[in-house]
Amino acid sequence: MKRTKRQNNDLIQFSNSNKKRKLENQKYYQNILIPNRHRIKIVRLSSNPFTTDIIFSPPCSILNFIHLEIFTLDNPVNSICSKIEKENLNSVKHLYIASEEIGHNCVNYFPNVKTLSIKNKFSKSIDSTIATLQCMIPLMQLTKLIIECFIFPIKNIINLLYLTPNIHTLSLNSLLLNDMNKNSKKQNEILQYISKKNKIQKLVLNWRPSLSNIQFVVDLFPRLKYLKVEMDRKEIKQIIQFLLSKTHNKTRNLCIFKVPKVCLKQTKILIKSENLLNSYSIKYINKDLHFWW
Repeated sequence: MKRTKRQNNDLIQFSNSNKKRKLENQKYYQNILIPNRHRIKIVRLSSNPFTTDIIFSPPCSILNFIHLEIFTLDNPVNSICSKIEKENLNSVKHLYIASEEIGHNCVNYFPNVKTLSIKNKFSKSIDSTIATLQCMIPLMQLTKLIIECFIFPIKNIINLLYLTPNIHTLSLNSLLLNDMNKNSKKQNEILQYISKKNKIQKLVLNWRPSLSNIQFVVDLFPRLKYLKVEMDRKEIKQIIQFLLSKTHNKTRNLCIFKVPKVCLKQTKILIKSENLLNSYSIKYINKDLHFWW
């Protein structure tokens, strides 16, 4: 078990390590967890039996008296899931799933979760995974979805968004449009439904999308106000022209991150030469280009 303190010293994160013996875990419980029980906000749970005993075994069950906000599941075994079910996790607002599989017996653990983070592609079918997620958290209640996986299929994203219409912030690490079947009537109907019902206003794309990727998300999320994206310098001109020409969309804030400062001058020249805007603000801050119009 290891302990990590943040700089603001207001919370402690503890995670699993097989190097510690059970006696050392008990000392950790007495000397670290108990004195700081009101400051612990993050728990990372995997399949380590020693850590599980410390967290769940009476009288050491700490989950009843700490103010958890973020709970990470990292390949927990079913026996651990069954123990979680008995605990009060109403304070958890952010569920982080780091494992590729979720146990089917994870039922109603996190009734107040608003943010869901997914680290890996699920090993089981998305239908099976979503069915399990529906038992773990109220999907209709989610307002923020973060998908860190680089190979998460677009059809899986679509299926998740179909059941989470109240999400206002979405973060993606890829958008594999090759998986889309443009001739599928059912898929097109789902896309139309999502476009009509979703409330996404903030979108973060953590890779260099093509112009076709940008066109897809702008059409899919018509209420989008803020877009943060990394861009290939060869694509910047076309993407900015597209965004500024879409007069019917609501996007008014663009952040292009990890770009050289010369892009500030180039963007100003582009806007003036193409007469794209009359009024706008643009700043270069910490290698990011911020653009409002």
